[in-house]
Amino acid sequence: MTDEFMNIQILDARYQILRVLNVQEVVQTYLVQDAMLPGSEFVIKHLHPSGDHLQESAILRESFADEAKKLKQLGREYDQIQNLVNYFEDHPDFYLVQEYIVGNNLSSEILLGTPLAEEQVIDILSEVLEILVFVHDQGIIHQNIKPTNIIRRESDQKLVLVDFGSVQEVVTTIIGSLEYVPLEQLRGDPQYNSDIYALGLVAIAALIGLTANEISRLQNQKSLLTGEIIWRNKNQKISKELAKIIDKMVRFDYCKRYQSVTEVLNDIYELKNHKYTQRKHHQQKGWLILVGIVTFISKYSALHLS
Repeated sequence: MTDEFMNIQILDARYQILRVLNVQEVVQTYLVQDAMLPGSEFVIKHLHPSGDHLQESAILRESFADEAKKLKQLGREYDQIQNLVNYFEDHPDFYLVQEYIVGNNLSSEILLGTPLAEEQVIDILSEVLEILVFVHDQGIIHQNIKPTNIIRRESDQKLVLVDFGSVQEVVTTIIGSLEYVPLEQLRGDPQYNSDIYALGLVAIAALIGLTANEISRLQNQKSLLTGEIIWRNKNQKISKELAKIIDKMVRFDYCKRYQSVTEVLNDIYELKNHKYTQRKHHQQKGWLILVGIVTFISKYSALHLS
């Protein structure tokens, strides 16, 4: 499909395609302009049903609408979740019209061979976990957490969660990016803590400086005894406290992982408070040493002057 053709194509008699953002076998992503809202830009996900689903169009249509309504409500109620503006069908395909978030995703911050500071990773974890508390409370599993689906919004630098996998899976049977997907999700049985697993891998990628390809290789480097991912030796500067939290996030057996995002968040908050207390203690200690030195110099000077 040529760029010239894309520039004149109109979807649902109102959305003009400006450019193609991404092309996969069953999902295409476009940047579009809405003719009914001049100057506005949105992102459209164009979903092609898999062969198995084509024979169940009535059921598929109903399931798609149900999931889309849930996502639409999420974006309305939480500022750090991408808004689903509209959705429609053009048989046999389905379309999601989403808010266009101006900013950069985390893959632009997580660079190969360049680990992020531990404090930065802790901040990322706490912010995304806070969003997931709300998402899971609504009975929804994201199913597609990865660096490219976490955008740092340009206007306020807040993280925004985008591209939920639940509605896409209904249509395409895609189960997320394999690099970040746990075994139970691959088997078609996603759990709430499947999102915790994926976010744990995002944290590992950030702490070590790994792209999706390297994360995929890392997942193949597992302990023969426990089956767990071996990653701590890649960055010796990571604190034992944070490493322990991440280890529990990415347990192979979901029954041994954190069972809720609230549990993870509580441990992250405790770690942040501990680090803050340590920093404050070191600052106070440094200040006391400085005061002691100044006092000594003053007394020494006074003694010699007299």
